[in-house]
Amino acid sequence: MRFAIQPTPQLRTWEQIREFHLAADRFPIIESVWSADHFEPSGFAADGTPIGFDGPQLEAWTLTAAVAEATTRVRLGPLVTCVAYRNPGLFANMVSMADIVSGGRIELGLGSGWNVDEARRYGIELGAVSERMDRFGEALEILHSLFTQDRTDFDGRYFTLNGAHINPKPVQQPHPPFVIGGTGERRTIPLVAKWAQHWNVGPINREVFRAKRRLLDEECEKIGRDARSIAVSCNVTLRPDSDLSVLADKAMSYEELGIDLVIVMLADPVLTPAVVEPLAKALEVAAGQ
Repeated sequence: MRFAIQPTPQLRTWEQIREFHLAADRFPIIESVWSADHFEPSGFAADGTPIGFDGPQLEAWTLTAAVAEATTRVRLGPLVTCVAYRNPGLFANMVSMADIVSGGRIELGLGSGWNVDEARRYGIELGAVSERMDRFGEALEILHSLFTQDRTDFDGRYFTLNGAHINPKPVQQPHPPFVIGGTGERRTIPLVAKWAQHWNVGPINREVFRAKRRLLDEECEKIGRDARSIAVSCNVTLRPDSDLSVLADKAMSYEELGIDLVIVMLADPVLTPAVVEPLAKALEVAAGQ
C-alpha cells in the first residue's frame, strides 16, 4: 500500500502549502502530494450544490512548478485538472516544464470539470455533462499526441491544432502518468480504460467500488488492455478531531480491495503542516514499517 496527502490550496498561504510539501518530502511513507484545480475557494451547500466563497486560492499549476523546485522526492500534481480551464496545447507545454523542473515527478491529474458557477465567473462555459465529457475525450487525445508525436493536427468540436508540437518533451516517457478521476459508468470508466495509468475513485463505498472495478475490467478486456496496469487510488479525509491511528488503519484496510494508493485529504484550513509528521508515523505503524 502507498500513501499520499492532499493539503488543498484554498484558504491557505503559499508559505503553508510549501511547508506541507517540504514536510511530506521528509517521510518516504508519503509517496505524493496533491493539490486541487480551482480559481476560488469552493464547497457544497446542504443540498449538494457547489458554492464559492471568499478567501485565498492558489493556482494549481504554477503551484506545482514551484513546489517541484522546492522538493526532491515526492510526486506532485493536481487532483484533478479541469481540461476546460486551459487550452490543451498551452497545457501540454506547462506540464512538460513542470515535469522537467521536478526531474520527472509529475502526476497528470485530469478531469472534465464540475464547478459550473466557478467556470462562468471566469467566462468559461462547461456545458452539460455530455459536452464536458466530449471535451474531455478530445483533450485526452490531444495531450497524448502532443507528448508522443513530433507534430499534432486535430480538428474537433472544442479544440483545433495545426502542426502543434512541444519541445522540450517531459522527462517521463512517453508522458507523465494520466490520472483520471471519477467513476461514471458510461463515459468516464471507458476513458480510464483507454487512456489512464492511474484511476482515482475518490471516497468510496466498498461494494460500489467492487462493481465499478468489474466495469473497468470489462472495458479493458474489450480493448485488449490489462486492467491491472492501471493503478487505483481512493481518498480519505483527515479532520482536526480525527484519531490518526484509526485513520491510518482505515487507509491500510483498502488494500484488500486492490487499492494501490490512499490519498489523505487535509481539507480543513485549521490543519497545519505540523500534522504531517504524526500522520506519517501513524501510517508507518499501520503499514508495519
